[in-house]
Amino acid sequence: MVLTKTVDPTSRPVTLPETKLHLRVDHDDEDQWIDGAINSALGELEAETGRQFITATYTMTLGAFPAVIKIPRPPLQSVTSITYIDLAGDSQTVTASDYTLVLQPDAPYVLPSFGNAWPSTRDVPEAVTVTFVAGYGLAAAVPQELRQALMMIVADSYRFRGQKTEVKLMNNEAIDRLVWPHRVTLFA
Repeated sequence: MVLTKTVDPTSRPVTLPETKLHLRVDHDDEDQWIDGAINSALGELEAETGRQFITATYTMTLGAFPAVIKIPRPPLQSVTSITYIDLAGDSQTVTASDYTLVLQPDAPYVLPSFGNAWPSTRDVPEAVTVTFVAGYGLAAAVPQELRQALMMIVADSYRFRGQKTEVKLMNNEAIDRLVWPHRVTLFA
């Protein structure tokens, strides 16, 4: 499986002003650094949880149709399309009525609808492409625990920059308690 983000989010779960308030920074001298720290912490948390926080579009390519297509990066909003390379080498689109989307909160998946089967594909590495939209939506919909953990990671980075990493680990237990309930084990 190859997963590619094709449309990035247009916002972040926390803003620069609210993060500066959390840091008790009232000047603009370090805005660029804080902005970068927000981006880094966001990437770290999304990787750690296996979730997409703000709406983004992905393509996932597979070598063939599995019985069930597990969709990563929940929460899933929609499947835009499922395309495949047929035996003749032509690109085809699976009709939406030919598959069922199961929107389980942490493990969404797609399977053929009743009475249908996945079509045969050509034996190529990227025979199937699933395009989908994932994320909580806007910042207000992201769970508060994840938003808080994000700001705590930025605060640790801000406070302990340039120091040994052992010092930075002070808040990890608190951050872990906030993040743990939101971790996804989709492919475990």
